[in-house]
Amino acid sequence: MSPSSRKLPNAASFAIPAGNGKLHAPSAVRNVDSIIHAIRAFVPTNGKALEIASGTGEHIVRYAAEFPGVRWQPTDIALDRLESITAWTEDVKLSRG
Repeated sequence: MSPSSRKLPNAASFAIPAGNGKLHAPSAVRNVDSIIHAIRAFVPTNGKALEIASGTGEHIVRYAAEFPGVRWQPTDIALDRLESITAWTEDVKLSRG
């Protein structure tokens, strides 16, 4: 089944335009600090990390700031989310080396 033919419930993801191609998900702001706290013990000082279903891209920007030695790779299946990830990460160096 192709990503474009999948029918997701309306509540699967909620994001609003934030300008410059960025989408904003209120839940991303609410939960990013808790997620960072939860993963801190598992994120290496250096290495690579894959974020599956990166959504708007807001989390990956914070992860890159919190864990600068890690090469972060965001992913998503939705074209609008991929475009938002690109917009959020334009000024952030996600990949080192």
